[in-house]
Amino acid sequence: MDPIIVVVIIIAVVSVFLSRSIKRVSPSKKEALVGRKAYVTKDIRPNEMGLVKFEGQIWTAGAASDDEIKVGETVKIVSVEGAKVVVTKYI
Repeated sequence: MDPIIVVVIIIAVVSVFLSRSIKRVSPSKKEALVGRKAYVTKDIRPNEMGLVKFEGQIWTAGAASDDEIKVGETVKIVSVEGAKVVVTKYI
């Protein structure tokens, strides 16, 4: 077998394993957000997404209840659903 083909096969196999291990790390990073404080930068209304700022990053956010949460309020992240966080008012 040609050495170039062997190298390509090895690189492909290593890439597959690395990509799978990277995907496994991501959920734990999201879980680490739960319980943390964020600040509302766009109002969150019932059935309408808003925005929150957490450690310098802007996230799309929805309310865990039917409460309206205003800009400037502090919220607690209760879950992460994809690229969206679900929040409650911070007490």
